[in-house]
Amino acid sequence: MTAAVGPISRNIASVDSAVLSTIQMLSIRLNNGWDWVKVSFDDPKGLIQIESSFGSYSFIWSAMGDGHTLRTFFVKTDKHYLAEKLWHNSHRETEAFVCSEAFVDLKKRIFKERRDGSLLDWEARDLYDAAVEFQDDLGSDASYERFITAMGESEVLNKWDSEPWHCHYGMRPIGRFVCLRDELIPLIQSEFKKTLDAEAVCRAN
Repeated sequence: MTAAVGPISRNIASVDSAVLSTIQMLSIRLNNGWDWVKVSFDDPKGLIQIESSFGSYSFIWSAMGDGHTLRTFFVKTDKHYLAEKLWHNSHRETEAFVCSEAFVDLKKRIFKERRDGSLLDWEARDLYDAAVEFQDDLGSDASYERFITAMGESEVLNKWDSEPWHCHYGMRPIGRFVCLRDELIPLIQSEFKKTLDAEAVCRAN
């Protein structure tokens, strides 16, 4: 799956909810007919389990702060934090190395350092030429380890940057993580808020 999933929150076909003991369930089917999201959560215990056509994730927040339930905590918490916790519970990295993008980053850094005066014209030209030669020799499908090793083998580039791993060349967000952060979590936050608002209206009446 790629990050280009689209604004799934605008394409909700149906939302169903159920309560089993202290576990509550929320089922969302999207208008495209095949994408779905099922959320199981325990409000007082801070447990959430997400099963969906976009991936499966889970986490338990044992300390949500005074007065918070899982839903109130989830609604008010930044999506980046929530995504990191849910993702890292079953995955290791949020980024992956893309060799072709590493060369883009390398050249951008050379241009930037020339613009800010860190490099002289001739130094920037030599580095750019070395980067082009480096790309031609290595190709666009090399692994991160091979990229770093080969950069160290380039006399010109190694003299300029002897610790290339610090610059995170070619690291790009994983598509499924982007979907979790930018699509699934906002969708669930929105549905949680609707249930909380409805419950507040019932209590008021």
